[in-house]
Amino acid sequence: MQGKTGSNFSALRSIVQLTYHEYVNCKLFIVSIVLYTLVILLLLFGFGKKTDYFVNLYFLSFLFYFSLIFLLLSGFDLFPRMIADGSLELILSRPISRARLLIYKYIATVLIIPIGTFLFFLVISFLYFMKSGIYDFVHIRVFIFTSITYAIYEAVLIPAALLFCRSNLSLLICLILIMVNVLPNLVSGITVGNVELTSNFLIRTLYHFAPKLVDLCGLAVQSQTDMTIVYIHSALFVTGCLVLSFFLIKRKDF
Repeated sequence: MQGKTGSNFSALRSIVQLTYHEYVNCKLFIVSIVLYTLVILLLLFGFGKKTDYFVNLYFLSFLFYFSLIFLLLSGFDLFPRMIADGSLELILSRPISRARLLIYKYIATVLIIPIGTFLFFLVISFLYFMKSGIYDFVHIRVFIFTSITYAIYEAVLIPAALLFCRSNLSLLICLILIMVNVLPNLVSGITVGNVELTSNFLIRTLYHFAPKLVDLCGLAVQSQTDMTIVYIHSALFVTGCLVLSFFLIKRKDF
């Protein structure tokens, strides 16, 4: 039992190390650090002594979507790359089940990728404290919900990677799910013939299955209490994606 536990821990450590090296060697990691630094410099020198913009809902929403996009761009190809470069076969050569490997990779990804984003939000929170003398947990809350949202979309990337083995298609699926959250508001009220009604119906149907991006952003930027359905939906969505991934990885011939 102890040997099996040690073997599993060794596999988890290897996957975490591999994920970390993939992340820091990614070009988008450097790009995100540069852009995060520019935002911080703008906050530090661009608005004088004003502090209201730090906790403005529009600015907090910008931080949410801005960070989420870079998290997705930084992590969308990690699982497909592990399949393509042979790392997956190397890890599977150890005494570890495919299901456990998948869980370890998912955990490693959702823990490692947000590290840079956490430092970004920590600096913003510190700047707000230095300028206003008030410590507000709103920036940390935005980071937490951004990371949760990223974890939800990362769960989509794994079965997509197993199905198509192409990272660009995985990212495309995520972008479609993001657009599905926006389109119901854009097409509501447009009733030009049956085609528009059908399109509207299809988009709204997809919206009920897709992750609730807009609601998660609302939870991030302002405290809302009656959002239990969003938590339940998100948990069921991630569970469904991981169960599908278990099924696919067991049938996959590596």
